[in-house]
Parts: sequence; C-alpha cells; structure tokens
Amino acid sequence: MLKTGKIYKYFICMGVIVLLMLTALPDRAYSYKCGDVITDEDIAKYFDENGCSLHAVYGMPAIVGERAIPGLKKLIETKRCVNLQRLNVHIALARFGEQEGLEELERLLYINWSSFNKTAAIENLAFVRNDQAVSILMTYFTRYQSDSSLSSDIPHTYSPMRNIVASLWDITFIWNDHATIELPLGNYFASNLNEWIAWWNKYKDVPFKWPDFSNVSDPQLRCLARMAEWGWPEAVMQMAELPGKEKDVASILKTFRKKSWGQFGTMPGTIEAVLFRLGDEAALGELTRNLSVKESYARERAIEKIRIANTKAGIEALLGAFDAKDSEIPKSELDKFRERILNALSQMVENPPLGMGVAPTSENYLKWKEWWANNKDTAILKKQPLDKVDFRRDTKR
Repeated sequence: MLKTGKIYKYFICMGVIVLLMLTALPDRAYSYKCGDVITDEDIAKYFDENGCSLHAVYGMPAIVGERAIPGLKKLIETKRCVNLQRLNVHIALARFGEQEGLEELERLLYINWSSFNKTAAIENLAFVRNDQAVSILMTYFTRYQSDSSLSSDIPHTYSPMRNIVASLWDITFIWNDHATIELPLGNYFASNLNEWIAWWNKYKDVPFKWPDFSNVSDPQLRCLARMAEWGWPEAVMQMAELPGKEKDVASILKTFRKKSWGQFGTMPGTIEAVLFRLGDEAALGELTRNLSVKESYARERAIEKIRIANTKAGIEALLGAFDAKDSEIPKSELDKFRERILNALSQMVENPPLGMGVAPTSENYLKWKEWWANNKDTAILKKQPLDKVDFRRDTKR
C-alpha cells in the first residue's frame, strides 16, 4: 500500500509538471489544426496512431470538443496509457463531465499527499473547472476546513484550504457573472474561510457558466478560443495574427484570468503580450508597472513581452523605465536592468542608433532618447508574427 501511495504521489507531481510544460512550449506542430474538416473516423484514427501524446489527449479535444470522448475512453479501456499519461486522459474526460475522470481526480484529492502533491490534485480539478469539479473541491473544503493540519494558520502556499479558494477564484469563477454569483469579500486573500462555506451553501445549486465561445461567429477564431481555453498558448499567438479580428480577439482574451509576471510562452504571459500588441491600455499599464518592481524576474519578463509585442508605446515605456526615479530596483541591479532595456530597444526598430551590447550609460540612453524623439513618427518597427517569435533570445541569466 505504501508503495502504491508513493507511485501516485509521483504521478500527481508529474501531472503538474506536464501541465506547466503544456503551457510553456510555443513551437508544437499539430497534425490537425483549426479550420481542418475532421470526421469522427479521423478522430478515431488520430487516437489510434498518437495514443497518449499530449497532442491527442489535450489537443484533439480542444479542437473537436465532445467528439473526442470515445477516443479518450478507448485509451482508458485498452490500458494503452499508463501512469502520468493515464492521469492526463482522466483530466481530459473530467473536463467533459465524464464520471470516470471525475471520480479518479476526486480519489487522488483524498490521498494523504505532501502539501505540494495536494496542491497538484487541487490544481488538476481547477483545470477541469466544471460544476462537478467545483463541487468536489468545495466538498473537500467543507469537510476539512477545521482540520488544523490543513488550516489557514499555515503559510498560504502550503494550505490546501487556501489553495482551493485561490484556484477556484483564479481559474474557475472568473468566467461567471459576479452580479449573479457574488464572491466573498472581493478576493481570496482577505476572505475568511467560514465565509466560503456560507458562499457555497448559498450558490451550490446555481449552475456556473463556462465559456464555449459559441457566440463567436468566425469559425477559425472560435476554434482558437476553445484551444486557448484548454491551455494552448500557441492558439493565443495565432489569434493575434487573424486579419481584421483585432477587436474580437481582444474581447475574447480579456475574458481569461490574467496573472501578472507570466513569461511569454505561458498562457498568462502570452495573453498579456498579445493584448499589449493589440493596443490594450490595461496591458500597457501592467507591463509599465512591472518595469519598476524590485523582483528582477518580473522586470525581465516585462521587458521581454514589450520587445515581443513591439509597439511604439512599448518603446516609450522602456525609455521611461531606464531613467525612472521612483523605481524599487536595487542599485546593484540597475546596470543589468538598463543593459536589458538597451538590448531590447536595439531589436525593436530598423536601423537603431545603437546596437546590441552597448554599455548602460547615461550617454547611450540620451542617444536613444534623442533618436526616438526625432524618428518616432517614421521609425519602422521589426514586428513579426507572434507564433514565429524566438522569445528565448536575449534572456541572460
């Protein structure tokens, strides 16, 4: 029994790693893509040939929806998928409301994991994000809310109770009309756990709203939106390249829960970069704020996303950040930060006044500032399709 427990701990831990990988690899090729005509026979053949690959388990369901259920069930019935692969199939089935997938994820939630693995089990159910998954999480929450080993007295990162609330807030409830379903005290950090019990008792019989993007008239955009909802950042990048759909794309992406400081190539980071390229003021404000925070990784990711989005507003934000007086950046990190800014600027325009690798001096900053003042109306930006961006460039560590 102990051996089995250890094996499942490994599976659930690896499940989170794979889900992170799923949102971190931007160059995956699909056998099928949005816009293809895919028959039920095509789907069956694809599962037969690709088996338990992430493309089959998460990619095909994202494109064809519930028509993928028979192929997923066959993977379970034939026992082709083992260990982590099998867990991924259960997650995909649970997203469609299939009982066998939901029961497996519920069973894993109740195993006596370490705090990290318990968090993984919670996040898997939050990714499922349907009424049944919410019910499973809140049933667990109600049952163990008073358990001192799981209570809010331990740090937030390691508290299953707080992780359930955070997961439901960040991943699940963002889709709902808050005028109909009011959340406790505005945010999960401030909320008393007892208030979430009262909230659940009030709303547990109210069906939650989940996006299917059926109201999106353009079939290509509708398909890409559904792929994005399944966690594919590549779909977000492709949405940005649809001609004449800028307003529709921005409207769709604003329905997703955005988290600050995400790296381009992850869902949050890619959504932020795309919205910024599309001219969203909120994305500009967030990225500009992140240029002056004390956390170096947040500053680096902000520079990266501004460079990739590549707009004139982004260039002005970088120039402003170089000489910001109210910054929280430690003095010991200023030179490295300013060097990154100058390197980013040199990659954003044709015929820049300075190339890569110049010293982060006031003189070089003033050269850039003067050049931009004289050329911003005529400067040619080096924009490229976001799904072709080499976002690992200039990521010094």
